[in-house]
This record gives sequence, C-alpha cells and structure tokens, in this order.
Amino acid sequence: MILDQAKTLYGLDITWEYVQAAYTVRFVDAQGVPVPGCIVNFCTDEMCLPVVADADGVAAYTGEPYAYHLQVIRVPDGYAFDTAREFYTETTGGEMTVTVEKK
Repeated sequence: MILDQAKTLYGLDITWEYVQAAYTVRFVDAQGVPVPGCIVNFCTDEMCLPVVADADGVAAYTGEPYAYHLQVIRVPDGYAFDTAREFYTETTGGEMTVTVEKK
C-alpha cells in the first residue's frame, strides 16, 4: 500500500522483494533411515535458532540468505553424533544430509 501511494504521488517506479532462502538438513542412520528428533542450530554471528527434525528426519529453516553455521546439539536416545563437528550452509540455501550412528 505504501509503495502504491509513493508511485501515485511521486511517479516513482518502486519495487520491493523480501528475499528468502530455504535450508534443509536431513538426518539419517547408516542405512538411510530418517532419524526424527535431532536438533540443529542455524547460527549467524549474532544468534542461533534451534530446529527439531520432523518425523521424516528433516530440519528445515527459511530465512535471509546467509552462510549459516550449523551445530547439531542433540540426537535422540539410541543414536550418537560428534557434536563438535561443524557445518556451513551455502548462502543461497540448499540441502545436506547428516548421518548419525545408531548405537
């Protein structure tokens, strides 16, 4: 509405678009079976946002394009993962698969 008013009043050719990117982390075991309940932090230099993997083992985040630092902070009972490992997303978004070890 404000952009339309500016165009009408001032004859400006204004466009605006909020750019978002989709980031997906798939958690699976060695056989490729989804592992729900894993928690991964999507971090910038200022904040971290924890996302829990759904029933399909997918933790998805949509936000500002950024090379997010990923931290796996929890895996469900019966699984193991080295939480000291670090991952980074592509700035434009994308998908990665993380394999957790079944005990």
